[in-house]
Formats: sequence, structure tokens, C-alpha cells
Amino acid sequence: MKGTLLVVFQLDSQHLDSVVESALKPHRLDDSSIDSIHGRNWDYWVYHDSNIADPEVARVVQKQNATAYTHASFVRNLPDDYTASAVVDPNGVWHNIQDFGWKLTNEPSSENDAASKLWADHFAELRQMYADCVAVEVLYHC
Repeated sequence: MKGTLLVVFQLDSQHLDSVVESALKPHRLDDSSIDSIHGRNWDYWVYHDSNIADPEVARVVQKQNATAYTHASFVRNLPDDYTASAVVDPNGVWHNIQDFGWKLTNEPSSENDAASKLWADHFAELRQMYADCVAVEVLYHC
């Protein structure tokens, strides 16, 4: 499954690329671990076309990180209708739509509709909780 992932963190470093890589590293798929295989881990991620570039982030980091800053926004500045299928929060916790019961193989279904609603509510809570943090958007595969 491919999805949009937000890596959310306090902006205390201007090295956004390093922060994103460090936040994602613990969640990398380990083919030798059953827990990792059954977990919500990624096997690759990339920066992709993004429309969340936030001029406020660009001013703060002074464009020193040409890759990540074009995919970054303060959470409070994300478009109202913005969503992602996963979030790594500032504490390193992975939040994922699949944790709410969504299954790719059952699409479309009433179960997925219910899971999407639960995820939307949780995602809104995360947005509120981390409004003053920066979010960097990547495309991930798990």
C-alpha cells in the first residue's frame, strides 16, 4: 500500500531532511522480524509532488533544506481539507488509518467507511494537538 505520511516535529533544527530520516528510521520494515512484517512499517519512502509548501516554514529554515522544506508546513497552516493516511508524531509514535480497521483488500466497504471516519476524527485531534509543529509530507509504501 502507498500512502501519504506526515512526519510531525518541533522546529528546533533547520536540518529538516535529517529530522525526517531520523523520525522514520525506527519504523522501517525489517524482513527478518515477524513483528515488523506484521506491523505498520514502511519499506521505502520518497518526497513526491506536494502542494503543502508553507512560506512560513521556508522563511524560518531559510531554504537550507531544499528537499524537505518544499514538502513542509506548519500543521496549523495545512489546508482544512488536508488528510494523510499515516502520521509519525513528535514522540515517534506511528498513527495509521489501518489502526482504525481500514483494509485495502476490502475496498469499498462499510467497514472501511467506518474506519475512515474514525481516522478522520483522530487525524483532526493530531492536527489540533500539534498545530505549532512542522509537518513534512512524504509518500510511503508498506
